Amino acid sequence: MITGASHNDRTLLEDHRWGISTMRRRALLRFDIFWKMTEDYGRLKSVGATVRMIAEKLRAQWPAEAAAMPYYPALCARI
Repeated sequence: MITGASHNDRTLLEDHRWGISTMRRRALLRFDIFWKMTEDYGRLKSVGATVRMIAEKLRAQWPAEAAAMPYYPALCARI
């Protein structure tokens, strides 16, 4: 679920930037997207429930700012 297998162990111990976000933010977003899709489509529900539990445990361990994925600047500009 976390892009780049070599980052998995490092991301658990410390966060690091990747573009405008961080690895932890990206991981939590991907976990959330995955488990929500399993519920929405009614497929792989037990896998989705496991991923949801993992995301909840990581949120409890990591600082709160790890859960807030920023919007891309171009999407925030006022027209």
